[in-house]
Amino acid sequence: MNDERLFDATTDLFVSVLGQAAAFKRVLQIRLQDGQSMVGYPSHVTQDHVIFHEIEDTQIVDSVGQSIRIDEIFQIGFDYLEAHLIEQQLKKFW
Repeated sequence: MNDERLFDATTDLFVSVLGQAAAFKRVLQIRLQDGQSMVGYPSHVTQDHVIFHEIEDTQIVDSVGQSIRIDEIFQIGFDYLEAHLIEQQLKKFW
């Protein structure tokens, strides 16, 4: 089915998805080009960078967040059970 879909090449869906995750405070997993994987949430997204706050064991490890270049992100993972559970726990603090 994916082979049959047509996408608008002028729209950067990757940045849009990250922007929506930031707006709705969604916990997600990102994998960087170097293989590093992190669970956390984005708070500010531009065309070039995202501020990403890493979470570990239901605790915010990096409340300030780190700036990650969009082109360094290899993969975004949503809707993992673990991410959902962490998100629910963090909503108590937001």
